[in-house]
Amino acid sequence: MLPQKFIFCHIPKVAGTLFGQILDRNFGKKFYPYYGLWDNRFFTKEDVAGMCDLHPQYQCLASHMFTLQLSFESERFDFRAITFLRDPVERPLSLYFCAFRMAKMNPGYKPPGSVDEFFHEVLEKKSDGRFFNDQFRFLCGGGADDRLFSDIEKLAGLGKLVIAPVDRFDDACLLLEQPYPEHFKNMAYARRSNVAERKRKGSEELRERSAEVNQSDLQLFTPASAVFEREFKEVFNNARLLEQQRTFFGKRSARQAHMHAFKSSFKKIRLSK
Repeated sequence: MLPQKFIFCHIPKVAGTLFGQILDRNFGKKFYPYYGLWDNRFFTKEDVAGMCDLHPQYQCLASHMFTLQLSFESERFDFRAITFLRDPVERPLSLYFCAFRMAKMNPGYKPPGSVDEFFHEVLEKKSDGRFFNDQFRFLCGGGADDRLFSDIEKLAGLGKLVIAPVDRFDDACLLLEQPYPEHFKNMAYARRSNVAERKRKGSEELRERSAEVNQSDLQLFTPASAVFEREFKEVFNNARLLEQQRTFFGKRSARQAHMHAFKSSFKKIRLSK
């Protein structure tokens, strides 16, 4: 049996930081998150295979530079990919509020204006590629390959890929626990949201314009969500048992939150002495 290698393709602003924390807790020293200063190109399938050859101790790797261009037919490793997608119209809002937080944390960083002003400037000047079909380009490795759509269907059907809409985050965590209980022992997490309050959603006109320039992301998001729903129903085909699993997952997450709060309080006590 080939050694399994789980590759987390971390698309920015799609709950990847939280998921990375969950992976770290489950894999421990066998998890390697690569977020270097030289994140300026996507890794090729040869790059990823070379990493696994040089560092066989790692079972799970995460990076912004991983794509779905992996050696799934490798004779040395059994690659399994995981990624999350966000509604292409909602994701730019997350980028906007990220810019807002960055302005607060970094003196001299110019804060963005209103939502509408910010997006009008980005959409008209096309000054920031993160707002234009970014999720599609990420999974393609920076290019635009329409074979990605059929690849998702094929890889998910073979059990080589878990691709989930971020609004089904908990369900994705549940799904991973089922076929890989030795790796994903407990995917529950402390439910702490770091998402800024979004009272200003932007005008409907702006949302329509955002949808227009993100057609590839929209074409990716819809079938990928359908693929996840199909795979999820194949595993959880009993509604009553599914409800029990979700309830139990919620209780486990509550325990994680309690443990996190206890550790934080204990740390503050030690620092105050």
